[in-house]
Amino acid sequence: MAKRKRNKFKQRKEVKIPLPCTLLIVVLAALATVHICLEKQYRELGDKTQKMEQKKESLDKLHDEELRKWANAKTPANIEIALKQHNLNMNFPEEKRIVRLYHSNARPGHTAGELAKVETKNNNHY
Repeated sequence: MAKRKRNKFKQRKEVKIPLPCTLLIVVLAALATVHICLEKQYRELGDKTQKMEQKKESLDKLHDEELRKWANAKTPANIEIALKQHNLNMNFPEEKRIVRLYHSNARPGHTAGELAKVETKNNNHY
């Protein structure tokens, strides 16, 4: 029998990688992909948080400024100026036109603190 000549170009050389090494490579590639995705999400969340903190700071400054304006506007001197600008003449009412409301247990002259003490003593259910 004649020996067949083998074609060296058509011969395949197979490299056999053991199964544990293949699994290790696949797992490492998956972990690298997950790490990259999480890193991207963390950066996006960090940027979003930074923008929100800057917005909060600007809103806090605006809030403080508005509180200062309101505190300035309700001073007695500024209230009088506003009343004069709008031609409003306001006086205290006459004593007979004042209606005073009292708690059912209260008598004229009692303070709210005294009334609360009386109610607490009467409602002890110990």
